[in-house]
Amino acid sequence: MARVHVDSWQTTYSGLIPQSYIDQLTVERRTAFWTAELQREGAHRGTFVACNSAGEVIGLVECGPIRKALGQYDGELYVIYLLQSAQGQGVGRGLFHAVATHLTALGLESMMLWVLKNNPSARGFYAAMGGLDLGVEQVHDVHGQQVSEVAYGWSSLKRLLERLER
Repeated sequence: MARVHVDSWQTTYSGLIPQSYIDQLTVERRTAFWTAELQREGAHRGTFVACNSAGEVIGLVECGPIRKALGQYDGELYVIYLLQSAQGQGVGRGLFHAVATHLTALGLESMMLWVLKNNPSARGFYAAMGGLDLGVEQVHDVHGQQVSEVAYGWSSLKRLLERLER
């Protein structure tokens, strides 16, 4: 999981966020992060991985109840990381299905996520999954640079699951 986290940030976010932040990510630090994250994970949070035929993790997601209220949305996709070599093969779609299934099992009806505003590839994927740009933006300071994220939302997890099962 840590390797996917670091590798995906190196390939996905290079040029989108300060390189100094990307350079400080290490598999060792991310291993400690994910170990702590999985140990503290509550009953409502879900973490799912996708593996290749050799059993190696090639993608992961984490989701649960929304962390900060945003309109009608009650579920949130916290993170989705996918190796570049696994993109375009349906892995992300499968991880989305796991998220929607988990959130629905929790009794949640909708979902949102935050994505870098200047990441057209990810935004295109979310739009292809039926997500709507909610017109909401938040800005973070990342190593001295202002980085903007926009919210995407799915008002019905039921409809999202129907779309994914087609």
